[in-house]
Amino acid sequence: MNRYFIAALLAGALFVAACGDDATTSTAAPTTSTATSAAPTTTQVATTTTGAPTTSTATTAAPTTTAAAHPGSPFVSRVVDGYIFGSETGVATNDDLPFELGSIEVHWYRTDTFIVAVYDGLAPNASEYLCPGNSILTNAGFEHVSNAPVPGTDCSNAFAIIESVPGVSGVQVCDGLLSYITAIPSNLDGELFGTVEVYPPSGRFVGATGTVDATAADLPQIDLASLTC
Repeated sequence: MNRYFIAALLAGALFVAACGDDATTSTAAPTTSTATSAAPTTTQVATTTTGAPTTSTATTAAPTTTAAAHPGSPFVSRVVDGYIFGSETGVATNDDLPFELGSIEVHWYRTDTFIVAVYDGLAPNASEYLCPGNSILTNAGFEHVSNAPVPGTDCSNAFAIIESVPGVSGVQVCDGLLSYITAIPSNLDGELFGTVEVYPPSGRFVGATGTVDATAADLPQIDLASLTC
């Protein structure tokens, strides 16, 4: 995530939007559900013939699985503030982005080591150059800025890239749910930024962000094993 560009936007275009998630930050706990089809059933039909009896078996479709449920978090930010940077600068609209502004919520958690962001509504295949990012704004300024590529995407033009290692760091994908083990220490308080950026080779980079104020000790714990498949 371009910390300097975001800082400029917070002073300019994003300042107009109140820089604090445009009052759209939600503190409602997310709800999750796991839907599983009924267990396969088997029907055995006896057929009377002059020879040995035969049987036929009908089986329903195999059960489907959905992303693992996560505990509710009172800290939720919506990705609503779009921006353009790189070869151009300005405010991004839905026409510039591979997703609709406001359609993505970031739910915040912590482990014993780092803060974790779970992106609700962000498809892992939204762009071949998809590179989510995170940072925290404290009294010292923006800290622990990082971007990480979604598996299979190209983020070579991104800033402050960290490697995505399953269960350890960066972007994690499980059954279509995208999460991010950030570089932000789990004991740090401040304004959390959940950002989605796209870095195509053209140099015209686009992104969007949303924020929420959080006290680290109040963030709910999350099991890292639930983030990967």
